[in-house]
Amino acid sequence: MSRHAVFVVLMLVASIACSGSTAEPTAPTPPPAAPTSARLELTYEPNPVPPLSSPVAGFPSAIRWPYTMTLRETNGVGLTVTNLTAQLTLADTCPPSGTCPSGSPDFAVGFRGCGHSGYRIEAKGVACSTGLYGASLFGLGGGFLDWSVTGTDDRGNTVSASVRITLLPP
Repeated sequence: MSRHAVFVVLMLVASIACSGSTAEPTAPTPPPAAPTSARLELTYEPNPVPPLSSPVAGFPSAIRWPYTMTLRETNGVGLTVTNLTAQLTLADTCPPSGTCPSGSPDFAVGFRGCGHSGYRIEAKGVACSTGLYGASLFGLGGGFLDWSVTGTDDRGNTVSASVRITLLPP
């Protein structure tokens, strides 16, 4: 191979090696957007809830279902709880509609088992209630207990969560 041919080959190789990519540089990936609202998760255990037959003063045939319920904020936005309701459905004691309404328990009193007690749940915070009971004073059947919690998050959004607790028959 002549000197001239070697020089042309070397120039061609150098030209290719130095040319690089003709594509435009890519822009960096933007950071993820901040969450727009709180997200609530309401869970309970055990699941389902087995009955506990133990005397209740004045009601020797009463059946109770002990459980623990946990409310978590999972999206990084704090909130204030504004409402907590429970709806009990027991096949043995309810009217034909199948629903026995209950009162609205006080959230701050009921959720003192873990986390901060009070109506406030911080971002990624948790509140637990231990020793809750569904109860049938007549000692019959199982059923369901539907819990619902509503609150206002730090950005002014209304948020809610609900859970249906299964109460096993004795």
